Amino acid sequence: MPEDKLPVPKKERDALTPDPQAMSKGFAQAFRLVDDVVLKNYITALPQLEVVPLDKAALGNNLGKIRLFRISEMVYERDESATYKFASVFNAVAATDSAIVTVIDSDGVKTDFYLGIRSLSEQNSTQTSYATLTNAMKGQFPGMRMENLKEPQIKTLLESIDSGALTSVSCVA
Repeated sequence: MPEDKLPVPKKERDALTPDPQAMSKGFAQAFRLVDDVVLKNYITALPQLEVVPLDKAALGNNLGKIRLFRISEMVYERDESATYKFASVFNAVAATDSAIVTVIDSDGVKTDFYLGIRSLSEQNSTQTSYATLTNAMKGQFPGMRMENLKEPQIKTLLESIDSGALTSVSCVA
């Protein structure tokens, strides 16, 4: 009998045979991941989920990963589509392994609009992501005026957020 046609011992054959129950469980988990990550189906369940209160200790530990600026003036033409411009900005930031942070802070009379990044990488500095965001915004919206926030200002702003008034947006850049 040729060497490649020798019978496989039962013990080895059992080790090579996939467990149908384990395979079924693995497929179910893979489909859930596709639903959540690719199709973003978790978004429809967000209204039923509780808002997790902002952990002040975790905020202090992650503050170095967040950079913000306040937009004091934004200029664009009336018939111009700002949607595509923002999509371009968000795509540029996504390439730096960061997430966009938006804070709209209002006291009922005055509204301040903040935009920034949160680095999702342990290795990368926030400087590259932040420079990408600010340069992309200036390039897409010439004439925009912004004020860079320092770490104590960012901390004060984020600690003032009422966790009962949070909204999350998820999208693919």
